[in-house]
Amino acid sequence: MHTHRLVRSLLAAVALTLGACSTAPQRDTVAPAAESLTVCSFNIKFVGNFKDKDNTALANLLKAYDLVVVQELIAPPVATPTDTTRNRAWKFFQAMEAQGFRSVLSESDTGHATLGGNTTSTEYFVTFYKPAKVSPVTDLPHGFIGSPLSQNSSFKRVPYAFAFRTPGGKFDFVLVSVHLEPTDRVFRAGEFRAIASWLQQQYSTQPERDLIVLGDTNLQNQAELTANTPGNFISLNDACVRTNVALGSAKPFDHIFFNPQFTREIDRTYGFKVINLVEAVQPGVPLTTATQTKFFGTYSDHHPVVFRFKLPAHDDD
Repeated sequence: MHTHRLVRSLLAAVALTLGACSTAPQRDTVAPAAESLTVCSFNIKFVGNFKDKDNTALANLLKAYDLVVVQELIAPPVATPTDTTRNRAWKFFQAMEAQGFRSVLSESDTGHATLGGNTTSTEYFVTFYKPAKVSPVTDLPHGFIGSPLSQNSSFKRVPYAFAFRTPGGKFDFVLVSVHLEPTDRVFRAGEFRAIASWLQQQYSTQPERDLIVLGDTNLQNQAELTANTPGNFISLNDACVRTNVALGSAKPFDHIFFNPQFTREIDRTYGFKVINLVEAVQPGVPLTTATQTKFFGTYSDHHPVVFRFKLPAHDDD
């Protein structure tokens, strides 16, 4: 299958340094599942902010996946020369659409600043999807998981739930995209408690059990991961492989949390893949102190992370 050949070729470029708590991820040598969904989570640094963002290269990298969950979109996509940030965001969406994606965009931005300013102080959540593989739905938990969306006492940025279903209703699931507090560890722990409370509320009031929390958690190490993982959940990045692009301060920021009792469709053999962004977009050209700031603006300061669902014969919730 062409998609999986491309995934394997990209993963062959993975050459990350040692993880914060383990070795770097291995190459993808797992055979493709007969029916599967590949999901990528990617903090793309400040989409809409940088005029030199290489949208074509990013979209070409991401076209291998069925869903792409993006953090750090700072403006809604609008084709207008009068609003630079919105127009830059629109160009990224156009590049993704050219690769066959459609998108679900949060209805607002969120953050600890005035909303609607199209600055790096707030952000929108967006998920891109291949319409032949999944469709967004509204009969499952979806939308922001808390309020207010600005100056929220529990969240720096209120997480957003995206709900999808495969054709024929064989499998449905909810992806909760997060971008948690980067510097205040105590506040970040409170964010995890608020997420755990939301998860428990869904389990108490909704029949849907496939709730996956993913994105940029800003977790620093194994101890913090252990202390904050929601009850009965595990992280696919339990080895704390480093996921940000950095020469000397890489951390295990990005995670995929799920409840293995309920979400048995996650392919544990495939595991948690980290795509080396530097090797993927500029093969053979290493990052240096002199080039990393430009690289972050052109591409990102995070590596994409990928996991896979094995599709069941029928949905179990």
